[in-house]
Amino acid sequence: MDHLLLLLWSSGVRAKGKHNSAEFDDVRLVGGASRCAGTLETKHLGEWRPVVYFNWTLNAAAVVCEHLDCGSALTFGRRPQHPLISPDSVRLLNGSSLCSGRLEVKSNQSWSSVCEADFDQQDAEVVCRELGCGPPSVLQGALYGEVEAPVWSREFQCGGHESALLDCRSSGSARSSCSPGKAAGLTCSEPVRLVGGASRCAGTLEVKHLGDWRPVDVPHWTLKESAVVCEHLDCGSAVSVGWKEAAGMNLVSVHSDCVKSGSSIKECITLSPFSSMMKLYCTDSVRLLNGSSLCSGRLEVKSNQSWSSVCEADFDQQDAEVVCRELGCGPPSVLQGALYGEVEAPVWSREFQCGGHESALLDCRSSGSARNSCSPGKAAGLTCSEPDVRLVGGASRCAETLEVKHLGDWRPVEGSDWMIKKSAVVCEHLDCGSAVSVGWREESSPLAVWVIRHDCVQFGSALRDCAASNYSSSIMNITCSDSVRLLNGSSLCSGRLEVKSNQSWSSMCEADFDQQDAEVVCRELGCGPPSVLQGALYGEVEAPVWSREFQCGGHESALLDCRSSGSARSSCSPGKAVGLTCSEFDDVRLVGGASRCAGTLEVKHRGLWRQVDYSDWTMKAAAVVCAHLDCGSVLTFKWRVQTHTSVWKINPDCVQSGSSLMACATLLHDSVLIVDLNCSDSVRLLNGSSLCSGRLEVKSNQSWSSVCEADFDQQDAEVVCRELGCGPPSVLQGALYGEVEAPVWSREFQCRGHESALLDCRSSGSARTSCSPGKAVGLTCSEPVRLVGGASRCAGILELKRLVEWRPVDYIDWTLKAAAVACEHLDCGSALTFGLRLQNSTFVWKIKPDCVDSGSALMECATSDYSPFILDFTCSDSVRLLNGSSLCSGRLEVKSDQSWSSVCEADFDQQDAEVVCRELGCGPPSVLQGALYGEVEAPVWSREFQCGGHESALLDCRSSGSARSSCSPGKAVGLTCSEPVRLVGGASRCAGILELKRLGEWRPVDYIDWTLKAAAVACEHLDCGSALTFGWRLENYTSVWKIKPDCVDSGSALMECATSDYSPLILDLTCSDLLVQPIISLSSMDGVSEGQQGLLVSRSSNFTISCSIQPQYPGGSFHLTFNKVYKYTQAAVNHSAHFLFPAAEPAHQGSYSCVYDVYVFSHNFSSESRLLSVTVSEFDDVRLVGGASRCAGTLEVKHRGLWRQVDYFDWTMKAAAVVCAHLDCGSALTFGRRPQHPTSVWKIKPDCVDSGSALMECAASDYSSRILDLTCSDSVRLLNGSSLCSGRLEVKSNQSWSSVCEADFDQQAAEVVCRELGCGPPSVLQGALYGEVEAPVWSREFQCGGHESALLDCRSSGSARSSCSPGKAVGLTCSEVAHVRLVGGASHCTGKLEMKHLGEWRPLVVFDWRLITAAVTCEHLDCGSAVFREESSESPRRPVWKITAECVLSRSSLKECVTSQESYVDTKINCSDSVRLLNGSSLCSGRLEVKSNQSWSSVCEADFDQQAAEVVCRELGCGPPSVLQGALYGEVEAPVWSREFQCGGHESALLDCRSSGSARSSCSPGKAVGLTCSEVYHVRLVGGTSHCTGTLELKHLGEWRPVEVSDWRLKTAAVFCAHLDCGSAILTEKGSESPYRPVWEINAECVQSQYSLKECLTSQGSHFDTKLKCSDSVRLLNGSSLCSGRLEVKSNQSWSSVCEADFDQQDAEVVCRELGCGPPSVLQGALYGEVEAPVWSREFQCGGHESALLDCRRSGSARSSCSPGKAVGLTCSEPFRLVEGVGRCDGTLEIKHVGEWRPVGNYDETMKRAAVYCEYLDCGSVTSVRKRRYSKPVRLVGGANRCDGTLEMKMGVWRSVEFEEWTLKEAATFLDLH
Repeated sequence: MDHLLLLLWSSGVRAKGKHNSAEFDDVRLVGGASRCAGTLETKHLGEWRPVVYFNWTLNAAAVVCEHLDCGSALTFGRRPQHPLISPDSVRLLNGSSLCSGRLEVKSNQSWSSVCEADFDQQDAEVVCRELGCGPPSVLQGALYGEVEAPVWSREFQCGGHESALLDCRSSGSARSSCSPGKAAGLTCSEPVRLVGGASRCAGTLEVKHLGDWRPVDVPHWTLKESAVVCEHLDCGSAVSVGWKEAAGMNLVSVHSDCVKSGSSIKECITLSPFSSMMKLYCTDSVRLLNGSSLCSGRLEVKSNQSWSSVCEADFDQQDAEVVCRELGCGPPSVLQGALYGEVEAPVWSREFQCGGHESALLDCRSSGSARNSCSPGKAAGLTCSEPDVRLVGGASRCAETLEVKHLGDWRPVEGSDWMIKKSAVVCEHLDCGSAVSVGWREESSPLAVWVIRHDCVQFGSALRDCAASNYSSSIMNITCSDSVRLLNGSSLCSGRLEVKSNQSWSSMCEADFDQQDAEVVCRELGCGPPSVLQGALYGEVEAPVWSREFQCGGHESALLDCRSSGSARSSCSPGKAVGLTCSEFDDVRLVGGASRCAGTLEVKHRGLWRQVDYSDWTMKAAAVVCAHLDCGSVLTFKWRVQTHTSVWKINPDCVQSGSSLMACATLLHDSVLIVDLNCSDSVRLLNGSSLCSGRLEVKSNQSWSSVCEADFDQQDAEVVCRELGCGPPSVLQGALYGEVEAPVWSREFQCRGHESALLDCRSSGSARTSCSPGKAVGLTCSEPVRLVGGASRCAGILELKRLVEWRPVDYIDWTLKAAAVACEHLDCGSALTFGLRLQNSTFVWKIKPDCVDSGSALMECATSDYSPFILDFTCSDSVRLLNGSSLCSGRLEVKSDQSWSSVCEADFDQQDAEVVCRELGCGPPSVLQGALYGEVEAPVWSREFQCGGHESALLDCRSSGSARSSCSPGKAVGLTCSEPVRLVGGASRCAGILELKRLGEWRPVDYIDWTLKAAAVACEHLDCGSALTFGWRLENYTSVWKIKPDCVDSGSALMECATSDYSPLILDLTCSDLLVQPIISLSSMDGVSEGQQGLLVSRSSNFTISCSIQPQYPGGSFHLTFNKVYKYTQAAVNHSAHFLFPAAEPAHQGSYSCVYDVYVFSHNFSSESRLLSVTVSEFDDVRLVGGASRCAGTLEVKHRGLWRQVDYFDWTMKAAAVVCAHLDCGSALTFGRRPQHPTSVWKIKPDCVDSGSALMECAASDYSSRILDLTCSDSVRLLNGSSLCSGRLEVKSNQSWSSVCEADFDQQAAEVVCRELGCGPPSVLQGALYGEVEAPVWSREFQCGGHESALLDCRSSGSARSSCSPGKAVGLTCSEVAHVRLVGGASHCTGKLEMKHLGEWRPLVVFDWRLITAAVTCEHLDCGSAVFREESSESPRRPVWKITAECVLSRSSLKECVTSQESYVDTKINCSDSVRLLNGSSLCSGRLEVKSNQSWSSVCEADFDQQAAEVVCRELGCGPPSVLQGALYGEVEAPVWSREFQCGGHESALLDCRSSGSARSSCSPGKAVGLTCSEVYHVRLVGGTSHCTGTLELKHLGEWRPVEVSDWRLKTAAVFCAHLDCGSAILTEKGSESPYRPVWEINAECVQSQYSLKECLTSQGSHFDTKLKCSDSVRLLNGSSLCSGRLEVKSNQSWSSVCEADFDQQDAEVVCRELGCGPPSVLQGALYGEVEAPVWSREFQCGGHESALLDCRRSGSARSSCSPGKAVGLTCSEPFRLVEGVGRCDGTLEIKHVGEWRPVGNYDETMKRAAVYCEYLDCGSVTSVRKRRYSKPVRLVGGANRCDGTLEMKMGVWRSVEFEEWTLKEAATFLDLH
């Protein structure tokens, strides 16, 4: 009875684990002892049939037992087979195979790296077993790349027996990163073994696959591939490979090509339908490494499981004979040290003493040796000769049947596909001459043969390495020359001549060899007549030299048949060695045709003409023959049937590579298909990209001539194209294919266009003999291709025309990728489908798709054939995707009126994309993005598509007219459609039959040739992890896609590699992500809200996290992870579990996930949910009360159960925006102050809130009557913008925020939003400016009039839109509204600064205000440069707007930085009305502009002089002009000032100067006035003992005032000391309190950042001044600190350098003390630069106790200069120390300054900073940083316990501590110190 081959292999049955009744309707066991035993039968379509056992496992049987309600499965017809399936929780990355790489572990949907310290050998054994690999062979850090974050935080503690790594115990770890080089890298061995042999290195090759050991079949394995297995098993060299029958066994195939490419054996496995299994023998104990073949290399010997090198001294010729015999090689030919690399440890410690007859090296006697190393160059390197090769049955030892002896067995070699070119290797090996012929004969029955692949031999491998055992009846015959050969030539018929006599080859001198001798040699070698005979053409002569002169008559058949005369010659002069080139073949002809350029192709060899076999010939190969015959272009070739005869079989690929015909020929003894060829007689196209393009040449009188453009027109071109069998001319252009070459055709063609040949046309005489450059006729004819019998010109049967005959194309092997080439050629759209049409056999063109893919024209890839299978395909008529990575991606073009047009993003949306993808037979659109596949190209489609999404073609969609004729850069529609791929019939979307969809039809994929490597591509595409298993299901013949794995491996999409076919073998695939993803959710009795960081639950409320999964398998358990760590586990009940948390605490904040574990099919599987972020609200605990909505009112914050209002002081819009976001309201609109009776409030610092801290962390308890009121938008917000007035728009409705698409939002809608948010009018409205759209999407179109007060007040219309195309989310920038003015001054550029904010004008106070800040305000007011600013406190205290200088200088929106305060202070600014300097390095430099009639104008150099410059500098409050130069600060900008200034120099303003009219309206380049005024600072120190000591005063704007410097340090003081021409800064301090008076305030950071003093100062009032002490007479320059540098001494108002010879250690001590530094640590010349003149002329003689260097004695010196490198460089130590510790490197840090030691106070000292002190003190590394507690005791009193209450400090008596603006953060820091 017929068996239904239901291949219920393990994964197939697993797919039915749900016990779907449709799948197991009727199942029974019959013929057994009970209903639970017997033969398994299933009923299908009413018929009971038995089930084949193929690949069944005990697990699969268990499913049936369970279905039948029986017990466990006990046995089934064969031994049980346990499938091994890799899990989805471990992977190896970046390795060389599937079993090697950097280890990563998966948890919570995230992969983590593993550190070496947390992973050991037992853990590795578990991982290798889990992955289906062999035991671990290498475990080493960083072997496969560095660790990548995140890092696994637990240490694995496996016992080694576990089935999965995550089944192992683990311990917690604080590790969050790995040291470099410590990432666990693992290499597992291949699961390979040899069984049934005499040792572990011999026997049947088996591979472990799916848990079973299976034999391997032998698809042409050679010793070369077998060596990989021997090496993997740590055996020696491969000795033999063979096969034996294995009927009834399940085999696997391991493709040799895959192994050779470097892939692991596991990756190359596919199931095998064959029954011959492989036997392999490797040596146990010897191997040769690094050699050029298996019989050569450096010798190593194995003993005690270790390989050892051998020294030359311990190894001789007899030992070598034994090794060569043991390895199956010939006798030793070379024994030489270091030939194959140096010795490697360990070294063999005994001397071998072989007799030479032993069968193995370790059978030899040996003597002990003390050797444990070898001298360099002494490692034994051995070359054994190749096993015996011979030619037998011929007239000499150099002719007839090729046989090879291996392991004592002589066998012939199979003869298919060998050519003369490859046969030369054999002739050379036999020490014969050149290869003359090669062929094969057929025996009556198959013989045992060696199959030797010629391509293996060609690449330099030895014959033995390339041999595989087989049976065949085709036996190879080779004929080599006996006595002559040509060496080093470019072909078999050229080279340096050598002659053999007495078994020795001799070179030949020119003087002994002439033309007749050459004719004999060429004939003897089967070549054509000699064409070149020249000395040294192919290298110099080599000894020995032939000693006779040949005297041939020219008729002899061999050179040694010629007469010769004796000669005394024993050497040749340089350059005289005979080099001979024979023509390849005059020996090619076409016979039986109408001319010498048409007929049957014949080739003559060794005097015999033979025809050529037709197989595999192409037009491209035929063109080579036409060129050789000096005919024109190839027209046609075809086959002709004749009686069986011997022919030449010529490989077309070989011919196209440039080799001669004869070199590519094999003698074929029996063929009936003969090549007929037709070439043009008189025209040809050269150097073109195809046979139908090139530079035109015409033949007349046996000579080819170029043609000039002037003599050739379109009608002439039509004739040529027709004559050559091409389509009509498409391009006719000079020099397109190279310049003209002489001679030149001398007539003008006058064709009418109907002639059949160019020379049939009329022509007129011409005197032309040459062409101008670029005028040679270059012609491109179109390729005649068409589709016929379809619904349009872009569908039907593909036909090609050649010489008036149209033929269809054969279907075999075509792919969609190749079809796309034809569609493009036909100017159709993308390829949609292809298939076959079955009709009566007919002549067809057979075209190889890989040839087409390589870029060749269709006709060049065509071979004439006979077939019933006709190619039928369909291209799109009107759409195509260009430049994409697959057929389903690219830049979109649409065709209309025979022209293709690009499409702009604005005219194309997601619904349009869905139509295009469907039309092209692809999956839904996955990416829609501008410029993804190149910029738009003209012309541009001029209409907007308005598809509903259901249309079948894009041009069926409605469209609206558009005036668009171009696209902005980056706006061309780029579209990527997904590839429709699925797995069906399995337990999940990641298991089952692989199917592909094309144009609405799903088809399965054929199983044949698939590998695990190709399957991995499909799993990756489906986002299903890695491939675990694949196999076949046997079904009725059905339409399938046949996919070539090598095409997939190359990176092509699956559909591009598919060919339509019929097959019963269907691919069944299982990927690692077998389980569906669990669902995680959160619920709470008190409700759950959506926050910025995830779901919000209230503190102390209970909440539940639920895990569930779609039913697939019974049982299992759920793990709840928290921040990637397993925390809780529950068994799955009804496929779900619920985890209850009674009271939410801050510790519960973090990321949760559900991990579902289930044990099925003898393995653990797991799947993880998405991450769920939970935030515990410290305060639900924030609210707005008393307003019109929940988003407006008084701000209150709840802490410890108590609601309090928030103080208004210092709040900004930026901080308000944080609160609005927290409340899930829209953007912040306004905030203000509401007065009430003083009450307890929270005072919250806005800068703390801005930094991201929680509100309560930034809160301090206070008492205030100023309460914060805040209004947020209810319904609109802008996200991710650069300010509060810019961002991606979102609208709120039904408590949910939605994105808005550009198409639903216009300029009037934008005006409403900007007004609603309190911003200025919209300035930018552009898609995707602030990020892509996020779901959900607003589903209505806004229709605002522009006058509405809120966006949701606008009318709107319904829309079917549910998503936006990429780049279409509304991004909006509203202009900033910041009203600033100066009032009460003489003009609008002078006066008190005021700002209007929230509708109210107030004085504007800028904290840390300085002139450079004022300059920004002047620029904002369109005034000139800032001249003066001051603060006055004459006003009563009143509300002001306050802003920081940093905010102004950063150009941030003033609106975001402003805060409301009360102040007495006013800010007065004086800006210039009419002049400004732009782009300068300070306020006193830049390009000059002058203002008149409200417009700024540039000034030309010719209209401005030095006196005018003096006026400008004075007007701006700067010093006199120092530089006046054109273009110094940029080129002139229009408009240009049109008058010449005529200043006297005394004027107070530039516009007060006289001027004369000018016709100037522009400036020459480089002539714009650039002006630099000097900085004027009068600085002095008063009231001190010298001009370098005292109170610091500065004169500005004519007024001397004391200076107060904020944040003053010695580094800042050094700037003033240098300005005063004093020495180094020694001391600075704040002066004692004085009466309140005006001062100049200078910002220290501003001075140190290189701003000028003028830019850093501001006018202030203060009680304080600044005291400064500089050294009078010494300074250190160019040092890294104030205590290091090059020493200079001052005398007579001049600073002088000091030479080393005049300065010693005691002098240095005095200088360091004088400067307030520690003792000198380095005294070295030129350390801080070379000496500069003048040089100090005396030698210092200090005692070391002096207080100043100039107090020291000194002696006169004649020195006036220093030698290079001798200037004193001095480094004084910093005065640091550690005291009150256990040693000098422990204790309290103190610094000595001006003679006084003081401790250092710093709350924020870090280990990093402390390390600097340790290094400076010459201590070791820092081990700890401790903060000393205050000596004064503190306590908390009046509270519930000692940690609660009022803070008191004891200072004699206990007193309460007053605080101002303390926050929780600051309180924690203080208490930590106590």
